Amino acid sequence: MRTLRLLLPIALMTPAFVAGPAEASGPSTFIATMTAEEVQPVPGPPGAKGTAKIVADQDAQRVCYKVTYDGPGPVTAAHIHRGEKGMTGPVTINLDINAECVNPAPAEIKALVDWPDGYYVEIHTLYQQNGAVRGQTVPEGGGPAPAHQQHHQH
Repeated sequence: MRTLRLLLPIALMTPAFVAGPAEASGPSTFIATMTAEEVQPVPGPPGAKGTAKIVADQDAQRVCYKVTYDGPGPVTAAHIHRGEKGMTGPVTINLDINAECVNPAPAEIKALVDWPDGYYVEIHTLYQQNGAVRGQTVPEGGGPAPAHQQHHQH
C-alpha cells in the first residue's frame, strides 16, 4: 500500500510535465543578420548586408516580415530557404518584396517555428540574382531553441 500511495501523487502530477505535440501558442519571432559572405556557393558583393525580422503565426497561417538591404543593386526578391549554415536549400517561403505578410503553407510555418536554425533568409538583387546577402534565422532575443528542436538529429 505504501508504494501505491507514493505513486498516486506522481501519477496525478505527471500530465502537467509530459510534453505533448507542439501546439501553436501565438506568433514566434525570428531574426536573421545577413552578410554577403554567407551566400553559397559564391559570396555576394563585398560589404553588402541586411537584416530580417520574421514573425511566424501558425494560428493565423501568416508570416510577416521586415527586410532591409544595404548594398549595390535594387532588391528583386527575398525568400526563406530550408538549409543549415553553409548549406544551400530550397525556397520554402517566398517573401513578397511589395508586401509585409504572406500566407505560406501551414506545414512550412510549423517547420520554421520548430526548427529555425535549419532555415535562412536570402535577398536577391538585380546584380546578384543568385543571392546578395544571406543569414540564418534565430529566435529573437537569442533565446534557446524550442525544447522539441533541441532534440533534432541532423
